[in-house]
Amino acid sequence: MLELAKLCLKEGRIRPQDIGRALDGLQLKDLGRCHHYSVRGDWLQTLDFRDRSVLLHPGRFPRIASATYFENRVACCAFLLPPGSVLPLHDHPTQVVVQKVLCGTATITSYDWDRDDPRSSRAVVVDSKVKYGPDTPASSFGPVNGGVLHEIRNDCQSEPLIFIDIISPPYHKPPQFISCTYYTLARPRENNATVVELDVAHPIVEMDTLLPLD
Repeated sequence: MLELAKLCLKEGRIRPQDIGRALDGLQLKDLGRCHHYSVRGDWLQTLDFRDRSVLLHPGRFPRIASATYFENRVACCAFLLPPGSVLPLHDHPTQVVVQKVLCGTATITSYDWDRDDPRSSRAVVVDSKVKYGPDTPASSFGPVNGGVLHEIRNDCQSEPLIFIDIISPPYHKPPQFISCTYYTLARPRENNATVVELDVAHPIVEMDTLLPLD
């Protein structure tokens, strides 16, 4: 996956259309085998994603897990969300993200900051509860096309959600040292409102680690 990201970087810029086409060719089995470590760093198990039966035991996945590769201007991340879990609303400031679901169904609500009032905490709803699956082409978002904040849910109670993110520039890397901020709605969204108020949140998103072996 890292080689895929590197090959798609041209002239110092990420090209979502190139990466999207490459991601569309990925399958779950391409993740190969991974060691699964708890958030405390304890080894839990080895997962072989070449065998889909690994997904038949949702109790194996107690927390959100991720595998991340960094290479200069790009990060390639695989995320696993257990059944019924959610990756809370968070931002991708100044970043371009290309995303592809490999397993399960992602329910995504995305927002962009209100450009008519950039100093406020108001955000405009870009997409609400849109579903993405393995048959859905890779999607991209960023400062140009909106959706710089999003919440990702796995509403399925029996199957994990697994997806790939290609992110450029990465979080917490020079020279930008971009931080990820989490948010909550200041009040419930009513009557399909297109503009909402956001509050900064401080959720503890404890993630296990997947360490690819292949």
